[in-house]
Amino acid sequence: MDKMREEFSKHCKVWRYSEEVDENDFFVSATTQRAWDVWVTAWQASRQALVVELPPQHEVAYRAYDSVELRYALKDAGIKWTE
Repeated sequence: MDKMREEFSKHCKVWRYSEEVDENDFFVSATTQRAWDVWVTAWQASRQALVVELPPQHEVAYRAYDSVELRYALKDAGIKWTE
């Protein structure tokens, strides 16, 4: 969520949208809140559509990276994978 919000913030600056939020962490500007709602939906859909094919764990055991850590990193980023 932090990465998504960070990227949205960059676009708010380009679009000159107010980033002021209320006590419930909703954007005060209705335009910014609508843009955020669309942004979140699109971001989540893009992550759900992305699938990375990984080699089976037994084939990556000799590699420099830890395949378990890689899988956790992908999961944390909302990215699916197949073997």
